[in-house]
Amino acid sequence: MKCNVDGAMFEEQRCFGIGMCIRDYRGHFLQATTFWHDGSPPPQEAEAIGLGDAISWFGRLGMTRLLRELDCKLVVDSILDRNTNQTEFGSYILQ
Repeated sequence: MKCNVDGAMFEEQRCFGIGMCIRDYRGHFLQATTFWHDGSPPPQEAEAIGLGDAISWFGRLGMTRLLRELDCKLVVDSILDRNTNQTEFGSYILQ
């Protein structure tokens, strides 16, 4: 299964949303959810927070093996780097 995670910033309202959907190996839709957060972090930080939301959601669903797809290369590189906590948003990824 694969999960796409994406964020949207709403600067005037000083909040951001995270959306994610899970698809099976054929690309068929299975499930989706959204999360809202207060604040206006940089986009890469919002994406990292979204990854944390996704990991928590997967756990509640009992899913342990799931491919995740993100748009922010900086976040993806941080996930792959053993020194993730050295980035400005590493604490969100490590949660």
